[in-house]
Amino acid sequence: MQITRWDTSQVEPDRQFDFYRSGLCSSFAHLTPETDQRDGQFSASIQTWSLEGRAMTRMSADNHRVARTRRDLRLVEDDNIYLNYVVSGSMRFEQKSQRVELQSKGMILLDNALPFECEIAPVLFHDHIAVRIPRTCFRTRSIPDAEELYRHPVSAFLEVHLGFIAAHTSKIDGIVLAAAIEGIEKLCGYFGRRDDLDRASTRVRTTLSRLKILISEEFRDSAFDLGMAATALGVSTRTLQHHLALSEARFSDILRRYRLEWARLEIARRSASVSIESIALECGFVDVSSFYRAFRRRYGIAPGQVMRR
Repeated sequence: MQITRWDTSQVEPDRQFDFYRSGLCSSFAHLTPETDQRDGQFSASIQTWSLEGRAMTRMSADNHRVARTRRDLRLVEDDNIYLNYVVSGSMRFEQKSQRVELQSKGMILLDNALPFECEIAPVLFHDHIAVRIPRTCFRTRSIPDAEELYRHPVSAFLEVHLGFIAAHTSKIDGIVLAAAIEGIEKLCGYFGRRDDLDRASTRVRTTLSRLKILISEEFRDSAFDLGMAATALGVSTRTLQHHLALSEARFSDILRRYRLEWARLEIARRSASVSIESIALECGFVDVSSFYRAFRRRYGIAPGQVMRR
């Protein structure tokens, strides 16, 4: 994966905005940025990741305005769609009849084949991600506007991917990042296929519901794991992991929650003559010290503090 970085701190203050303009036009398509600062001093950083036609840019900057003008369209053609996600700060967009102001975790799809205007207004410092998506990924001639985007079930899944990218761009390698971008492209393919996505969402919810019932029956088995759960549910381990990820849930967390709640109720119900260690083993923990740590982390007290005297 190729990574390109632009940081205005690398140049003299009176050249910083021009340097930013060059980086912006190289990272996105040809754009026209403007600022009210007369001396050229401007703080911004741009980082672009590209691999096999996929590209994503992360930008942090002072307040300014950006437009894709008709002149920009003539100079450099770009028929891609850009999914913009605000990490912090705010952005005001205007394209065709659409006027939208985005805050943190807000999203919008911009058509780079059409003019638009954008005003960036950070609270302290603006930070946002733009993922380039080929127009062919979309199954409709027109891309969803902001209202359609948030109304569509796909938006919840897009937020998961974009939130993951925002939190991990400095930690994950190019292959994982490319896979995350590919996932965003595939999700965008659901626009125009709401019924299919509704069915997919129903399958995910059904899987999670069935899994919780299964765990409630099997949690006392210390050997019970994700593979056994997938087999019992009649799905592959990979499918179960995928459905859990889409639900922002983890198998180990759900299993631990059931075990701890059962243990808490048993400790409160039984007399002090029954050891907490035996209850820990009964509810599926194989390591008693891990049980004590998990119990205190979840309930804020030691197991012995809930035991009947």
